[in-house]
Amino acid sequence: MNNQQTGYLKPLQILFGAMLIGQTLATVILYLFVPVSKPEEGDNNLTDIFPLIMVTMVVSGYVLFNMRRKTWVAETDLDAKKSLYRSASILKWGLFEGATMLALIGYFFLGIDMLLLPLVALLVHFAVHFPSRERVSKALETDNID
Repeated sequence: MNNQQTGYLKPLQILFGAMLIGQTLATVILYLFVPVSKPEEGDNNLTDIFPLIMVTMVVSGYVLFNMRRKTWVAETDLDAKKSLYRSASILKWGLFEGATMLALIGYFFLGIDMLLLPLVALLVHFAVHFPSRERVSKALETDNID
């Protein structure tokens, strides 16, 4: 059951790609086929709350990832390091994706126009975190990641 010997990086990249494609497709499909809802006058409560929640999710992703980093840096077994890195990355990506989906919901279904720019910025932000060989090697402090 030790599939880490057959390739560690490729499944991580596939998972990341699937998450990125899912977010991007949802955004494009909604943009092309769903009319943006317009909120009733006086419904500005969510306009203040959504950006705060989105920022909190992104910051939480970084904080939790860095907290988990301490566990894999202290680990001596490479397979354990890889496993800890993978779980921390998935957690971080999930929080980033959640912020993107929240912006998507806020813009398209609640009509909060100010969330369109953060939506695009969050998609780009997510894409920048692609698990390249160099990024993973640096984080795991090893050249042997496959």
